[in-house]
Amino acid sequence: MELNDIVSVTLTKYGADFLNSKNKKERKENSYLREFCPKELVEKLRPIDYQEGTKLQESLWIILNWFGTCFNIGDNVPFTNLHTV
Repeated sequence: MELNDIVSVTLTKYGADFLNSKNKKERKENSYLREFCPKELVEKLRPIDYQEGTKLQESLWIILNWFGTCFNIGDNVPFTNLHTV
């Protein structure tokens, strides 16, 4: 598996909550998103409706970037079923 490979993952409850919280914060703090982007685009770029069991497909690099702060010994697992597409 390479960093640029497209992978599929299944979010855990922790992973869904993490992404929702991260995207809510980004929506609130990013003035460009608030002032210049249509609401529909913001909802697509920074969704806040992830749920446990949601399947995501993206490059491994992007997935690891989203969850970068979650990969420590003893942390909750943000996703399962990692495999290349």
